Amino acid sequence: MAEIVVGRLVLADAVVPGRIEFEDGWIRAVEPDAAGAGGPVIAPGFIDVHVHGWGGHPATGDAAALSGMARALLRRGVTSFLPTAPSLATDELPRFADRVRAWMPSAPDEGAQPLGFQPLDIAHCHSSSA
Repeated sequence: MAEIVVGRLVLADAVVPGRIEFEDGWIRAVEPDAAGAGGPVIAPGFIDVHVHGWGGHPATGDAAALSGMARALLRRGVTSFLPTAPSLATDELPRFADRVRAWMPSAPDEGAQPLGFQPLDIAHCHSSSA
C-alpha cells in the first residue's frame, strides 16, 4: 500500500510544495503539488561517515549504547552512519569491530541505520615523520 507525504520539498535547486509517494519502503514518486505549500519541510537525510558517539552514547559502547546513538542521530536528521572508533589500543580495534558487527542486524528501525563501521588506528594513520 502506498503512503503519501505532503510538504515543502527540498530539491537540488529549489524548495517547492510537493508530495512524496512511498511504496514498500521505497520512494515511488516525487511530484510538485500545491497542497504541500503549508506543510512541513521534507529534506533528504544526512549520512554521517565518522561518528565517535552522540546523545551521550559512545560508538565504542555495547549494543544498548549503539542503539541509543542510532536513535539520537535520527532525531537530528542523520539517517545512516558509520560508528567510528576513536584512538583505541590496536588490540581493542578487533573487539570494537566485533561489537558493531554483532549489533548491526538488530539496529533499531527507529534509529539511523548503520552502514558498517570505521575502526581508526591513529598510530597507523599518521606518519611519525610528518
